[in-house]
Amino acid sequence: MQEKLGQLLATYGPLAAFVWGLLETDILFLVVGASAGLGKFGFFVGVAGAYAGALVHDGVLFWLSRSGADRIRGNAAYQKFGPRVEAIARRMGAFQLFAARFIYGIRYPSVIFWGIQKMEWGTFLLVNGLGHLVWGTGLAAAGYFLADRLEMLKENVVLVQKGVLGLVLVLLAYFWVKRMRAKKS
Repeated sequence: MQEKLGQLLATYGPLAAFVWGLLETDILFLVVGASAGLGKFGFFVGVAGAYAGALVHDGVLFWLSRSGADRIRGNAAYQKFGPRVEAIARRMGAFQLFAARFIYGIRYPSVIFWGIQKMEWGTFLLVNGLGHLVWGTGLAAAGYFLADRLEMLKENVVLVQKGVLGLVLVLLAYFWVKRMRAKKS
């Protein structure tokens, strides 16, 4: 499948990267970089197409969650877990949106969360855009320099993201246990 997507990128260049970016971004940036590394199109042109698609994707998700914020807040699941998540987010602030790019499985919930919180559009575009720029360009550069080892690279990116997520969960559990013990004392 990745080969077919690589062929689409080679044929349609940044337009294909843009459309792909509307759906998924992590593997996209790797494949864009690898395609550029193999000389199929320019690195910055491919990254720009992927970046634009990723920003539109996140912008639509943010807009939808921002528009439906009141309905989402009325949901029983949000009422149960929302206040805890909001407390954590208040400690990190907008930096959480930037950092979410680097932790597997957190990006979409983060975009939705900040939409529900009705983050200002300018702040969202700046922080999310910088996160995409750093993460996407880094992945594309890795794909560019390791084009002949793309399969191994894709597996390691997911492995590293899952490792970071595991570390975050362990730290959260540690601090939760510490807090519970302090409350009992």
